[in-house]
Amino acid sequence: MKMIATAFCVCISLCCVAQEVLQEVRNLYSAAGRVQDSATKMFKLLRPVDSHSSPILQCYKGAVIMVGAKYSINPFRKFSAFSNGKKQVEKAIQRDSNNVEMHYIRFTLQTNLPSFLGYHDNINNDKEYIISQYRFIQDATLRSIIAAYFRVCSYCTGNDVKRLNNG
Repeated sequence: MKMIATAFCVCISLCCVAQEVLQEVRNLYSAAGRVQDSATKMFKLLRPVDSHSSPILQCYKGAVIMVGAKYSINPFRKFSAFSNGKKQVEKAIQRDSNNVEMHYIRFTLQTNLPSFLGYHDNINNDKEYIISQYRFIQDATLRSIIAAYFRVCSYCTGNDVKRLNNG
């Protein structure tokens, strides 16, 4: 019985730590495309994440790798980082295709990348999925982040913002 209680406490502690990491990653991601230091901090935080980690952290790691390509001077490294990050994002979404936050991450990436990279096929589907699932998001911070992005995204109309808020 004592062993079960200890295991339960360890699981609760790990869950709390993971939630704190996720909150910090969300905050850094919002700035990573504009502030290199945020991208660097986010990458360091996610360095231990691999294919066995939670899909949401794997998705954020792929996203920060893609965003980090922006800060590289070498065009070969830029493209390599883009490709590697894209693979991680797509693998994470395959692992948990119902995760609204991961669709949001891919949506933000695809709406900000140059069109010549050819990574824009999911923009409309992700936008519609986010709108349809928004009312089910329990995390108020995540809801706020998504709503704020929809208000400034050139791929979102005023009607999209209304639909998001009206659920």
